[in-house]
Amino acid sequence: MYLKNFALLLCGFVCVGLGASNTPTTIGQVVATGVKMDGIAVPSGATIFSPSLLRTGDKPAAVRLVTGELLHLSGNSAASFEKSKNGEITVALNSGTLSYNRATGMIATAASPASVSFPQRRTGAEIPAIAQQGGIMALLTQAAHRGDLILHVNDASRMDEEARLMVKTRDGKVHEVHYAKSIDKNKIVLKRPLEFDFQPEDMVFQGCECDEAVGAPGDGVVAILTKSLLKGQKSVTFNSLGFVDPEAKTLIKRRDGSIQEVHHIESLSGNTIVFEEKMKFDFQAGDVLIQGCNVPPFAAFGWWNWKKAFLLGALVGGGGVTPPLIIIQDEPTREECSRCLELYGQR
Repeated sequence: MYLKNFALLLCGFVCVGLGASNTPTTIGQVVATGVKMDGIAVPSGATIFSPSLLRTGDKPAAVRLVTGELLHLSGNSAASFEKSKNGEITVALNSGTLSYNRATGMIATAASPASVSFPQRRTGAEIPAIAQQGGIMALLTQAAHRGDLILHVNDASRMDEEARLMVKTRDGKVHEVHYAKSIDKNKIVLKRPLEFDFQPEDMVFQGCECDEAVGAPGDGVVAILTKSLLKGQKSVTFNSLGFVDPEAKTLIKRRDGSIQEVHHIESLSGNTIVFEEKMKFDFQAGDVLIQGCNVPPFAAFGWWNWKKAFLLGALVGGGGVTPPLIIIQDEPTREECSRCLELYGQR
């Protein structure tokens, strides 16, 4: 009996010692449904070890790294995660797109192929940016040809259906700006046909770069009211300062910034605009009309608050020679997240 107990105790010490020497290194946690880790489907909340390969399905995944960063791995994307001896975590994006918050409060988005390193926590080191362009939202997963009305992308969950979008080749030589008629999962139906051919891995943008492409002013101010626009009214006259787009959402804003409303234009004739809805507040001559990336999305568009997502439990639940591409977006966090359940699943 004593010999048996001694053998069991000795085995216990040896087993613990062996286990400790082979303890896997934790990288973080994934919050998503339908994600695979090293080819195996894992539940939401699964721990990520080093090294690991994550591959998303049609829905995106949220990844919280032990270094403190919160990443957004878009749908139909794949990325490998590995932690070095100095604590730095390297994420190599094999396909699709990956977004993360920077210390500046802006969001960086990487398009494959790319590699991003996240320094060990409390080192004070900044996450490097390879390029500073703006607004990449998705990549084409199928070729789109001249005359086509449909774009198939890896992940359209973060796209604003009512904002301008731009399709752009990887080399940047060809681009065109459009509006979406509808977005159904990862299929974008355009209001007018494409004028050029595009290939898989070409990029779809939203944001200020789209405005620049159509010649809109940088601050978004396209007109100044010449008469009062009172509560309950829909029609206003203006002096144009640039291209007034009848299809764009329009922000009416007081000069002091105290009150603002977002509206759709029903009709535009000369220097007169008729809005679809009546005003909720009074505006005066000299107040401004703003269009483009400076117009916030409607509340109906659920924008994920990156900083609070985990605290609130809201996440319930080109060719080989193509250079890496990191995009910097001036996209502030949003409080409203009406589609979090749909996008990220139940934890």
